[in-house]
Amino acid sequence: MHCPVTGINIPRFLAAAIAGFVFIFGFEFLVHGNLLNDMYDQTGSLWRAKEDTIIPWMMGTQFLTAFIVAYIYALGCKGMEDKSPKCCKCGVGFGLKIGALIAVLGAAPYAWMPIPMALALSWAAAGLVKGLGLGVISSLLYKK
Repeated sequence: MHCPVTGINIPRFLAAAIAGFVFIFGFEFLVHGNLLNDMYDQTGSLWRAKEDTIIPWMMGTQFLTAFIVAYIYALGCKGMEDKSPKCCKCGVGFGLKIGALIAVLGAAPYAWMPIPMALALSWAAAGLVKGLGLGVISSLLYKK
């Protein structure tokens, strides 16, 4: 079943978006819920108390990120039936581009927030890995 407007394969797109959300949720739990905990404790005055965290907002942004990345990947595959857009190499290249964008956006708050450079660089590195993971997931699950 293809979208009559965009031509994307809707079931494959949804599979990539949902799998991408699951990946982001788990990855961010690992990074922000565990690996960066000490840095967050050192800058505790900047963050909401853990009990005040708005989980639906967090999950909504994670889902929208996965949805948008899968959508961009699917749109990029339009008209590429002969070039096998499902290859992992294609996903790695796409993921590195998306990851670079997420990395820059992750490091940017260093300019206006009093956070350690190590935290900004950690966010950037995590963004690069997140983008790479989303690209590979999209390439493996989306196909015409």
